[in-house]
Amino acid sequence: MQYSKTLIVKASYATSLLAQASTAMKTIAHFFQVTTQALADNAWIRSEIDSELMYGLKLKEETELLLGDGLGSHVSGIIPNATAYSTALNVASDTSLDKLRHAIYQARLALYPVDGIVLHPKDLHNIELLKIEEGGVANKGSYILGQPSLGTMVKTVWGLPVIECDNMAIGSFLVGAFNKGAILFDRQQAVIDVSYETGTNFVENEATIRCEERVGLGIRRAGAFIYGT
Repeated sequence: MQYSKTLIVKASYATSLLAQASTAMKTIAHFFQVTTQALADNAWIRSEIDSELMYGLKLKEETELLLGDGLGSHVSGIIPNATAYSTALNVASDTSLDKLRHAIYQARLALYPVDGIVLHPKDLHNIELLKIEEGGVANKGSYILGQPSLGTMVKTVWGLPVIECDNMAIGSFLVGAFNKGAILFDRQQAVIDVSYETGTNFVENEATIRCEERVGLGIRRAGAFIYGT
């Protein structure tokens, strides 16, 4: 099934953009099995199962929205549609912070305000450990992004919030205008169903509990997302 939406973008330049776009709705599901005795004997276990199912579903959704290849039941994700980082922007002795700033500039050229960065936890860890040069020795002085004793609730780099994502490859980054550059179509919010007849459930006294949703992702402008290393 296709869900269509007309996109009108008004800009300060002479010609406005009018385009018709369509994106396929995809079903994302997460499930596991539990014994019927567990469901009957523990009144609290259902709420625990529902909570874990929702968490697992959101992890699968994150994978699809970032990395989905658009084939079969997969969403066409942001990274496969993103623009490659232009290494022509690199300057000798660039650090990871410099390259992120180059990528922010590159994404900004798409005329959408850049509003976020996605990094693997390992890469954010390395960036937060960067120190200034002291006494002629690199990476020896105070921390560039702040002091460990102060801490921070919202991690930011170059004034932009950074999201730690285990689905990102170590050594890679995604910079972009997430609010304007893409649109999420939520055709069916998450629902939880229970089946006692799936497969061998009946004879083995088991239940299959499934959580699923139907979503689609539209990329307004690929240039608003920059993916690189």
